[in-house]
Amino acid sequence: MGRQRAYKYMRDTLSAAVQVLQTAWGTEVLAPLSLCASMALVRLPALPAWEGESPVEVNSDLACSLQDWLYEQGVEVPVKCIQGTLYVRISAHVYNTMQDYHALASAVLRMQNFLLTAARW
Repeated sequence: MGRQRAYKYMRDTLSAAVQVLQTAWGTEVLAPLSLCASMALVRLPALPAWEGESPVEVNSDLACSLQDWLYEQGVEVPVKCIQGTLYVRISAHVYNTMQDYHALASAVLRMQNFLLTAARW
């Protein structure tokens, strides 16, 4: 694979991955994709155990815990807390496939459903 072809694959994959996550979660990216090469920060969906309804503070420690939980689910992605908001920092490289981003979307939705159910108890 030549350099230009690799760059195109990475940009196209990033764009498609962002679309998958935004659609699944109803969120947005921190910066426009035109400013992103092969990485983007996508806001995580609101999770009731973290935002508004809970004494749990959204901070870097929580981001690390979520990152660890995602890793246990087989998803490797950095989770960042930026000004009290949680984001995943996705990257797109020649070894990534769309299945990677669908797995991330599903794992976060599973966690959201679990927390919604737990919040009702």
